[in-house]
Amino acid sequence: MSNATYATHSMTGFAIRKLRWNEWEVVWELKSVNNRFLDASVRLPEWLRSLESDVRAMITQKVRRGRVDATLTLRRMGETDMGLSINHQALMALTQSLREIQDINGLGLSSPSSLDVLKWPGILIESEIDRQALNQTLIELLQVCLDDLVLSRKIEGTAIAALIAQRCELIQNEVDRAKKRMPQVMQLLRERLKSKVQELTQELDQDRLEQEILFYAQKMDIAEELDRLALRLQ
Repeated sequence: MSNATYATHSMTGFAIRKLRWNEWEVVWELKSVNNRFLDASVRLPEWLRSLESDVRAMITQKVRRGRVDATLTLRRMGETDMGLSINHQALMALTQSLREIQDINGLGLSSPSSLDVLKWPGILIESEIDRQALNQTLIELLQVCLDDLVLSRKIEGTAIAALIAQRCELIQNEVDRAKKRMPQVMQLLRERLKSKVQELTQELDQDRLEQEILFYAQKMDIAEELDRLALRLQ
C-alpha cells in the first residue's frame, strides 16, 4: 500500500461546553452526522437570534461536510432571582388611577388580582443584561466547543482509517497469494481442460486443441483483475 499519510475525519461527532456567566448557566451542544454537504441547524433563544449568522459562519470555518446541529441553552441560576423587579412608581400610578375611577363613577369595582397587576404594561421590569459581554462570552465558548467537535471527528476518523487500513492489508495479502498461485492454477486448468477434451475425442487436431485451450485459459485468467484491485488498494 501507499506510504502517504492523510488526515481522516469522520462526519459524526459530539461536543458540549458549559460555563457560569453572572446568574446564567450557558450550554453549547454540538452534534454532527453524515451528510454529503455541510448542513448547519442553529437553535438559539429568541432574544439571541441576532447571533445566528455569526454562529453559522463559525461552523462553516471549522466543518466542511456533515449535518451539524448547534443548540444554545441559557438558564438563570437560583430559584428566587429571576431577573425581574417591580416598578414601584408605575404600580403606585396604577393604584391611584383605579381609585380615581372608583371615585368618579361611584362604582364599587372589585380590586384586580396580583396576577392582573403584574400583567399590566410597565409593572414588571426585566433586569438589564450586558448584551455585548454576553455575546462575546457565547462566541468564545462556541469556538471552544467547535474545536472539541472537530477533535472528536478526527479521533473517530483516525480509528476508522486504522480499520480500513487493516482490511486493505488483508485484501492485499490475498491478492499477493492469488498472484503467486496463478501459474499453478492456470497449468492445472489447462491440464483438466485438455484431459476432458481428449476423453471426448481422440481424433481432434492437436494444434486446434492447443488454440482452444489457450482461448479458454485467457478467459479464465484473472491477473488483470488482480492488478486493478491492487491499484485501488494503494
